Amino acid sequence: MVIKQQQKKIVKNTNKSDKPLIELIGLTKEYNGNIVLKGINLTINENEFVTLLGPSGCGKTTTLRIIGGFEKPTSGQVLFDGKDIDELESYQRPSNTVFQKYALFPHYNVEENVAFGLTIRNINNTKLTTRIRRKLGSKHVSETEKVYSKEMIAKKVTKMLKLVGLEGFEKRQISSLSGGQQQRVAIARALINEPKVLLLDEPLGALDLKLRQEMQYELKEIQRNTGITFIFVTHDQEEALTMSDKIVVMRDGIIQQVGTPEDIYNEPLNEFVANFVGESNIIDGNMKKDYLVNFDGKDIECVDRGFSSNEQVNVVIRPEDIDIVPEGEGVFDGIVDYVIFKGVHFEIDVKTSNRIYTIHTTDYQEEGKKVAIKFGPEDIHIMEKLENVSR
Repeated sequence: MVIKQQQKKIVKNTNKSDKPLIELIGLTKEYNGNIVLKGINLTINENEFVTLLGPSGCGKTTTLRIIGGFEKPTSGQVLFDGKDIDELESYQRPSNTVFQKYALFPHYNVEENVAFGLTIRNINNTKLTTRIRRKLGSKHVSETEKVYSKEMIAKKVTKMLKLVGLEGFEKRQISSLSGGQQQRVAIARALINEPKVLLLDEPLGALDLKLRQEMQYELKEIQRNTGITFIFVTHDQEEALTMSDKIVVMRDGIIQQVGTPEDIYNEPLNEFVANFVGESNIIDGNMKKDYLVNFDGKDIECVDRGFSSNEQVNVVIRPEDIDIVPEGEGVFDGIVDYVIFKGVHFEIDVKTSNRIYTIHTTDYQEEGKKVAIKFGPEDIHIMEKLENVSR
């Protein structure tokens, strides 16, 4: 199975580390008797682009807010570099957040918005530095406690705006910017304090389709160039597949699967993941033995093994992995039941004697035509059959 090529090439993140940066251990969250998170365990490494993916209400935003310090967990720990940060307030944590509603200040221009974090830091650090110097001397003032001059702030603002493609926009008013430009300002403002982690809560949701797709590539490029760990929340599978080094699929407060985009798409662990990430034909089957599964009345070769003899399983075949061939030349004969043009391909339903198979193909077929469908052993993925997972 192969993920379709995107219009632009996403360069793989070769700088990501295997060193754990954030660890969630047994994380639970309860609101008024409603359990939103049910024992989340997750490790996020340095310089990773991690996406929390799932439907509304699955707990992904709650997880992000707990990491950022905006919510307290009911139980469990959040470790940063091996240290428990539960007692740290949001502004004390080495993270910044970009929300779907960018929360820019309309009465500030672009430069003032981006510089806001450093301005606030200056106010706090001026008081702190004075106390430290009185007690210990200037050599004990750390980099994070320094006070930035106006020239230093202007230089950092210019650097951040160049990074997000808005160089020269310093004096522009927020109201004069497009949605995509406002989002870039919000990202620059979040990055200027040089956090170790950037939290992004569905920041592309308010953009139109084309701009959203463009910003997917921009965000990934920014993450690669800064080396900052990004934790991104979305319910959009395309966003997750396009940008992520690691995808965390969530449902009802439980992590269903963690893996690379290729792993999540090509090797879903259960029916929910297979259906949520991409489209799937999911069929009840019987694993006769290693490399042989029976479904729709036929024994069919596959590449899976390790199941019990005659174990009931789910068979997954992605729509793009099925070919339509002349009647009598495939695995199952059928008739073209429905055709719809989706832009880059046709979505075609072929009705066989047992079920309707959905196929994605660039070859048009007339409704009512007698055909056959064909797929190979490598196109079939066998999953354990899980109860109570809705289709």
